[in-house]
Amino acid sequence: MKMSLKKLFAQSHSKIASLVIGAGLLDAGAVSAAIISGTSTTNISAHVTYTQLTINKPAVSVGDVMLASIAVLDGSIVAVTPPSGWTLVARTDNDINVTLISYWKTAGASEPSTYTWTIDEQTKAVGGITPYGGVDTTSPIDAVSGNTGFGTLATTSMITTSVCNEEIIALFTTDVNKTFSTPTGMTQKYSLAHVNAGPLTAAYDVMQMTSGAVTSKSATITGNKARSWSSQQIALRRTGFTCQPTSYWKMDGNSSDSVGGNHGTDTNVAYSVSDGKINQGAGFDGETSGIRLNPLLCGPVNLSATAWVKSTSSTTPSQWIVGQRNSGAMNGQWRLQLDNSGRVSFYAEGGGHGTPDYIHGNTSVNDGNWNNVGVSQNGNTYSFYVDGVADGVVTLGTSVTYDCNLLGSIGFNRFQDDHEQFGGSIDEVGVWNVGLSANDFSQIYNSGVGKQYPF
Repeated sequence: MKMSLKKLFAQSHSKIASLVIGAGLLDAGAVSAAIISGTSTTNISAHVTYTQLTINKPAVSVGDVMLASIAVLDGSIVAVTPPSGWTLVARTDNDINVTLISYWKTAGASEPSTYTWTIDEQTKAVGGITPYGGVDTTSPIDAVSGNTGFGTLATTSMITTSVCNEEIIALFTTDVNKTFSTPTGMTQKYSLAHVNAGPLTAAYDVMQMTSGAVTSKSATITGNKARSWSSQQIALRRTGFTCQPTSYWKMDGNSSDSVGGNHGTDTNVAYSVSDGKINQGAGFDGETSGIRLNPLLCGPVNLSATAWVKSTSSTTPSQWIVGQRNSGAMNGQWRLQLDNSGRVSFYAEGGGHGTPDYIHGNTSVNDGNWNNVGVSQNGNTYSFYVDGVADGVVTLGTSVTYDCNLLGSIGFNRFQDDHEQFGGSIDEVGVWNVGLSANDFSQIYNSGVGKQYPF
């Protein structure tokens, strides 16, 4: 009966509900590679003949991404038309009870003073806008999920991010005038309810430093009575490159680690401009040269490694670029290398003295030219990159837990001094404990010019 009455009401009334968003203030920061969460603005609708909701527009810098969330009573039977320039992120209907709709827009040089959403039914709505700086303006949404339920605990569904340092936003709404608790580890951006029995909406955010799974977020609705609720979880894709390596060797006259303090001890390494892609680089003679390091990675982490290399050698079985191992047990060792065909390859061993895994990309790079090579791990999947372009993906049977006691090296296998020496030049070596994205490798390559950290 409820459905039929609502449909009849919507069809027999010509009045509309209008959601208007207007001008406001924000201490706006400059757009940068790191995502900056700005100050939100909100309001509730007036309870008059038709619904009108006016919300102050946050003051934004050109290029900021605005994220709007709109909560409307009556759920799935309500049609909402956004203003020009706003793009739908997701709509999550809890039957005919309440709906949660999110949109994004990139701020231009001249923004209107108001934004108006039109709703084809006389109802009640609340909403808010939060500006974010440092977000990819062409494709800001990396992942989104929606969820609905009935109870005193509202939860978001899990999502998976593709890169590190993304902004995670949790949005909640319910059809009553109550409050939500703040999800663990998150910061409340706003929470407001319509004074006349709802809806209630709230927004929270947090930066996720690593790529991968984003767990479900939960918020308790005050009171002991079960309520209808909707939720969304959104990941904003950053712009620029903000994943800090655990170690980075510029090779500008020495093997100092410019990030993590894992400085090298050199043997017969020649530093010169002719051996460098950016400034100076390290020359290895293929016989006695090498750089000794302390352990590089530890534990069940994702791994990424990249370097600029120049070689014509085809050493059997491989040319060691960077990695870690020891003279005894092989559990948890790894290395980025060139195989005897000149392809980018990766060696990992994850279980005692079990069979090691040798995997490789497709393109030979021992051509005497500078090539940027790299590998990125996501669980037990390894992606290879050559000159900023994907060069193959290999999935292993299990993930590797990297041994904290294995010693690192660049340019040679330090426990077999006559084995796997690199012959040629190596520059700009980086190691990360997160999986880098295709966009990250493209930025490191930088159309062949290259970049030196900090990127």
